[in-house]
Amino acid sequence: MAQTLTSLLVHVIFSTKDRVDMITPAVEPRLHAYFGGIARKQQSRLLDAGGTANHIHLLISQSKNISLSDLMEALKRSSSKWMKEQGDEFSRFQWQDGYGAFSIGASQIPQVKS
Repeated sequence: MAQTLTSLLVHVIFSTKDRVDMITPAVEPRLHAYFGGIARKQQSRLLDAGGTANHIHLLISQSKNISLSDLMEALKRSSSKWMKEQGDEFSRFQWQDGYGAFSIGASQIPQVKS
């Protein structure tokens, strides 16, 4: 039986629109968990999440069944909508238009997580 094995590890970074500080300490852990749920729905796995009040770093094990652009569209679209539902102070929340994405090897996971 034929088998396909992949290891697609990607470190992605994107910021809030105009780098406005909108990711508060109160919402940050829930936002990270939400990213994990979106990744799972896209057959991918969130390995780590971090960032600051105006940008996000995600370490993702990407599924072979989805393109990076489709994965990023799902992550940013769904999380933006979710953020707007978290209270009046987030009603104007937006992500920047682009993102940075960098492939890494398994040996680099500890460095990216720190």
